[in-house]
Amino acid sequence: MPQVKSVFEAYVDNIDGSFVVERQSCIEFNYKNAETEHGTMFIHDIYNLIQKIITGTNTEINYGSGYLEVKPQGIKKENLIELLLETISRNSKIIDFIFYLGNDSSAEPVYEILKSKKADDKFFQLDCSKFITVLEKKPTVADFYIEDLDCVMPLLEKFSTKTKQRKKVRSFSDLTKLK
Repeated sequence: MPQVKSVFEAYVDNIDGSFVVERQSCIEFNYKNAETEHGTMFIHDIYNLIQKIITGTNTEINYGSGYLEVKPQGIKKENLIELLLETISRNSKIIDFIFYLGNDSSAEPVYEILKSKKADDKFFQLDCSKFITVLEKKPTVADFYIEDLDCVMPLLEKFSTKTKQRKKVRSFSDLTKLK
């Protein structure tokens, strides 16, 4: 990963609006804020350089609209969501509300899992309110879309208000107690 990071940083120095994001599970070159032509002009070069660096490792490259991400193989959103659902509902079906917001095609497998009969039977209460959502209107299996990012915070505030009215406030620390 240090070699990957140094390649990304070299391109960040040359592409205005681009930046590097380091997470526990991956490192990402983000060029969403760069001039479209400038970012896309270099992305194939970056991809080829990274491909040479990671050849023979258990690492993969994913890319989408405005980003290129390098991560260990096997780390997928759908696996993480299934693990999270398993953890939350280990003892009983306690999930009565879910809001999932994706923003690109990598969220499609998650939408399918959350909408599946298997997930309904295994994780969700019968009357679970599910809001499977995508950011911006695009072809998707999500049930809803949110026009732009500015609409997300007001929506989350409404969810919070309704949850408090129902007196069902759960925090992350509550979830960790379920183990």
